[in-house]
Amino acid sequence: MLKKLHIILLCALMVLALLPTYAFAAGDVASGTYHGVPWRITATYELVIGQKGTTSTFEAGGFRQYGLYPWEGYRASIKSVRFEGKVVGTGLMNGMFSNCTAMTKANLTGFETSQVTGMNRLFAGCGNLQSLTFGSGFRTGAVNDLAFLFSGCSKLRTLDVSGFDTGSAETMACMFEKCSSLTSLNLLSFNTAKAENLSGMFSGCSSLKSLNLKSFNTSNALYMGEMFYQCSSLTKLDLSMFNTSKVFGMDRICGECTNLKSLNVSSFDTSMVNSSSFALTHSDKLQEIALGPKTAARALFLYAAPDPGAWKRTRLLNGTAASGPTIDNLYHYDKNYPGWYTAVKEEATAQPPASPVRLAGADRYATSREIATAFKKELGVSKLNAVCVADGQNFPDALAGAYFASQKKAPILVVHQAAPTGDKSMATINYIKANLPKGKTVYILGGPGSVPEIVETTLKKAGYKVQRLWGANRYGSNLSILKAANVKAGTDFIVCTGAQFADALSASATGKPVLLVAGNKLTADQKAYLKTIHAKSFTIVGTTKDVAASIEAELKTYAPTTRLAGTTIYDRSIQIAKKFFPGTQVHINLADGRNFPDALCGGPLAAKLGGPLLLTDGSSAVNQKIRTYTKAAKTGKATIFGGPASVSDATANYILGIK
Repeated sequence: MLKKLHIILLCALMVLALLPTYAFAAGDVASGTYHGVPWRITATYELVIGQKGTTSTFEAGGFRQYGLYPWEGYRASIKSVRFEGKVVGTGLMNGMFSNCTAMTKANLTGFETSQVTGMNRLFAGCGNLQSLTFGSGFRTGAVNDLAFLFSGCSKLRTLDVSGFDTGSAETMACMFEKCSSLTSLNLLSFNTAKAENLSGMFSGCSSLKSLNLKSFNTSNALYMGEMFYQCSSLTKLDLSMFNTSKVFGMDRICGECTNLKSLNVSSFDTSMVNSSSFALTHSDKLQEIALGPKTAARALFLYAAPDPGAWKRTRLLNGTAASGPTIDNLYHYDKNYPGWYTAVKEEATAQPPASPVRLAGADRYATSREIATAFKKELGVSKLNAVCVADGQNFPDALAGAYFASQKKAPILVVHQAAPTGDKSMATINYIKANLPKGKTVYILGGPGSVPEIVETTLKKAGYKVQRLWGANRYGSNLSILKAANVKAGTDFIVCTGAQFADALSASATGKPVLLVAGNKLTADQKAYLKTIHAKSFTIVGTTKDVAASIEAELKTYAPTTRLAGTTIYDRSIQIAKKFFPGTQVHINLADGRNFPDALCGGPLAAKLGGPLLLTDGSSAVNQKIRTYTKAAKTGKATIFGGPASVSDATANYILGIK
């Protein structure tokens, strides 16, 4: 018996010998292990992760959200970071060192990141960081989210990202935002072929003297708003290599580049751009701008400067021409740049408001609040029971949430993705506080890359229940929202492309759930969902270029499927109206088909008010088609989403037959 006890004891000691032992110093401020990784904060407030002579591995997905790190309560005190031994990261490392406001030095030698897929806000808000060292194991080849990575690192004077492999990155939004001390960046190794969101990438890099972006492949980019905003030390910017054929947003792309003298956008294709206000605002020192045959001047120069005369001597270089008309002449006379002369002329002949009801604010965020107030009035309540919050910079999540919001009787309000604590976002949060009783629910549409975690935290601290509905991308978020809506069996679905906003916007007024698709086939998750939902029918909106014929064939295996395949988004908007709003329609909703922001939150209200949501570009051809519909439908009332720059009074009056 004694011999058996000796053997058991010996085995136990052998097992213990194999277990890792972590030595924590007596003077440490804090210490522990997290997902198998030892960490400690020394008496000098140095965060040490890992242990000498050991290899530690973070479990995949260990850090899925911001604020889950054990050193959370010490962020404001941590002065430096280093790794000991080998630490292997996997999954999402979002916000790992964000808001370590006292940190001046970070040495990542020993941190292996080849299996990391997310680095969103890794160093965001580290305003005192002055030294950052990447070891040989720091690899970014698997990372798909680099948004806000160094945002707010305002004291970094040098940053070596020449070894970064960005081939998997789908978003680089605000990656270097407010790195105001950087004078140069070596980006020649950057592969941006998969990047959809480049908005705010260099915003606030006020000390950058030059940028060489020759390696940038922007063929899949959708958003470039504020990409170079407030790069006030740049004197020359060559974007002639940019492919912008898919880009929707260019708001303030080069706004407040106050020393910019030369700009080459000769490759810009602005045919898909629907939001480009203030693209060159306050860039008053421009001496030459190179345009291309597909660059609409109105897309760049609308609201460009406080006084067009500030550019009186600026030359426009059309393609390879050595000279061109001056901005001053273009502003008044030149019709070779479609949209510019017309826009000025229309502004001069604007009509006073007539019978249509216009819901508009100073910007998209204020407009969403105006729409929410109107929605509350239609509900006949003084306080709301629920609210949805989405990203105001991008369209997919808000449009995907229209049906859900209607079911919850909740308006959709938007915040500024790149400035979650800025005036625009805080105005939305304050509106919620004033109109939604504490204890009620706020539904966030989209992931932390769309609506930052700080918004969620702020709302929770204000006393609200917060539920975030999101997926890995816009299509995953769309499914998450549809599942939360508990769509009943036997429901009619509308199917639209997720690559552009217009068709989904028109569909949002129908009160039908909208499925967003892409590519040549449904995703595995979409197929699994459709198997369980037992839809009554599918109506595809768009040509086969928008929604592939192969997807139509797949949908037919689940339910009867038809297609509204009008040539343009305006034709399809009218087709939706005729199918889902037949006969007499006393009321319609009107929105700009070129820009999504104003009508982004209009779907739930449009569904409540009744009548279709019709899109116009203000042209006589489109307005005439809409007028034919409203005349047959005996329409006499309209609600307009957005200001006169979106839908003019003259357009609305013509559509309603008001003289």
